[in-house]
This record gives sequence, C-alpha cells and structure tokens, in this order.
Amino acid sequence: VTAAYTANLAAFFTNPDYLIHGPKDLAELRASTVCVRNPGWNRALPFVSKLVYASEVIETDDMNLLAEKCKQKLQSGEADAWMDTEVALTSFIFDGRNCEDLHLVSN
Repeated sequence: VTAAYTANLAAFFTNPDYLIHGPKDLAELRASTVCVRNPGWNRALPFVSKLVYASEVIETDDMNLLAEKCKQKLQSGEADAWMDTEVALTSFIFDGRNCEDLHLVSN
C-alpha cells in the first residue's frame, strides 16, 4: 500500500496537468505577438513579430497594473506571450492570485 501511494504521489508531482499555450521555440517566438510593459521595453522587438504594450505611457510605474494588463492580453488572444524580467514575472505569478492560470516558462 505504501509503495502504491508513493508511486501515485510521485506521478502527481511529476506530470503537470496543464497545457502551455504560446510559442514553444525560438521560431514560434519570432512569429508571435508579445506583450511588454510599455514602449520603453522595445528591446524584445528583434526576437518577435509584433509588440503590444500594457501601457502606452512609459512613466507608468504600477507594476501590478501593467502585469494585469499583459495577463488580459494573453487571455484575450491579443498576445501570444509576455516578456518581462524574471523577477517581475515570478512575483506576479506567485503572488497567490495567478499561479492557477499562469506558468513561467524559462528559455
């Protein structure tokens, strides 16, 4: 009984039950529309097809608002991916409200 429980528990933790949408490799990323914070974040442009902005205002410093807008663009299909710093993405995803529907995929 203990061995079966351990095997089931290991399978639960090693087999994610979610589907990753969006680009899965560099070729797909280059053809994607990507959400970034604002026009000041245009450094992602050489790697993607198109950028959409969470805000057109460069001075916007409300990171939660910008993150929420990029999340909305992902969910609506307006963006295929969201590029930001690892710290910004991680803090938004793991704040307790977003870990069920967003997952950080590293390069």
